[in-house]
Amino acid sequence: MKSTSTNALAREKREYQPPVLVAFLLLLMGTSVSLHQFKVPPLMDAIANELGFSAAAAPWLMSVFTLVCLVFAAPASLLIQRMRMKWVMLLSGAVVVAGSVLGAISPNGAFLLVSRSMEGFGFLLMSVAIPVAAAMYSTPSKIGLVMGICGVWISTGQILAFNTAPALFIHTGWRSVWWGYALFVVAALVILLFGFHSWDAAPSPRAAQAENIRLRDAVKNKNLLFPSVGFLVYNFSLMAVVTFFPGYATGSGLLSLRQASFVASLPMIFCLIGSPVLGRLTDRFGHKWLYALSLLCGGAGATLMFSKSVPLIVAGAAILGLIGAATPSLMFSSLGKLVPSMDWLAPSNGVAVLFQNAGMFLASLSFGYLVKAAGGNYTLSAMILLPLTAVSVILVFFTRYKEPEQEPKQAKESAL
Repeated sequence: MKSTSTNALAREKREYQPPVLVAFLLLLMGTSVSLHQFKVPPLMDAIANELGFSAAAAPWLMSVFTLVCLVFAAPASLLIQRMRMKWVMLLSGAVVVAGSVLGAISPNGAFLLVSRSMEGFGFLLMSVAIPVAAAMYSTPSKIGLVMGICGVWISTGQILAFNTAPALFIHTGWRSVWWGYALFVVAALVILLFGFHSWDAAPSPRAAQAENIRLRDAVKNKNLLFPSVGFLVYNFSLMAVVTFFPGYATGSGLLSLRQASFVASLPMIFCLIGSPVLGRLTDRFGHKWLYALSLLCGGAGATLMFSKSVPLIVAGAAILGLIGAATPSLMFSSLGKLVPSMDWLAPSNGVAVLFQNAGMFLASLSFGYLVKAAGGNYTLSAMILLPLTAVSVILVFFTRYKEPEQEPKQAKESAL
């Protein structure tokens, strides 16, 4: 009883921060980290040639990144429950910087893979921390807006990486990309340190919990599990595009390397428009149908990007970016509506991150084999995304969200 009273008091004393400040500080820190996930695809062939990776082994530079995220998702969610968000994000940035520096001086492929695993762990910490921080430090009515803005941190990182890494590589080699991106994280860490100075008094998720809820408890909640399956499918589709589209477009003669890298970043550019808009709409109309729409457009857009027509590819990029790429922000901002109480937030976020990285890992590992089995036909291989997407959308229909229109009624009943 005493514990419950203490936790309730902690919630009452929480001081919410200006939503725009929260959103942009989280966006800056997240972007600096996400650069490191996407610096490899544009430079994969060059790195493979220098360090002696075979064509089959080179994709592991992406796979090991997501594999680490997949394996350590549960421990990361436990860490989030015990540390303040500011310090989790500082730790995330420090680990990424260390990994990037080690990668820049790596003498061989094995050393580079170890450094990529470090970068992956730092990325995982940021993936878990950002949605929890957005929910903790934003007023409930503004969470959709905040996540709509800061939720594009992965997209923004991809845009910057796909458009700056090739330019840096041409002039100074791939190792300069590792050094330059490490310095960007250091700069973001300094801004984070001073920008979050007034947030130290806010309670950590652990201090605000009335229950000791584990990751496996959260997985058993079907209202969380069903949307998470859709999140896995979306990330499978996105990672297939990110990892394999540049090679497909250049190998088929449709686009040059620079053009392919730019087109691969188009969904993320469009996402900068679509994600905040859809995030704001969820604050007014709820998540369920908008999330189902984003999943549908994510799968359809990714499939079109492997078509044999440049106009269809661009159309797919627009559909994926304007609507589909809002899926992460819609997923993470809806967690509070999928679980019994906010006490479940940190472990539920761990579940979402687990499924997110499972989708990325499976795509980076298996999509190439699908293409090989289809005789090198990327267009045919991408068709598998359509039935997977259809299943994910159907599962959302069977999910119960605590939408805004239900909240006034619940509050009234509580008052009575």
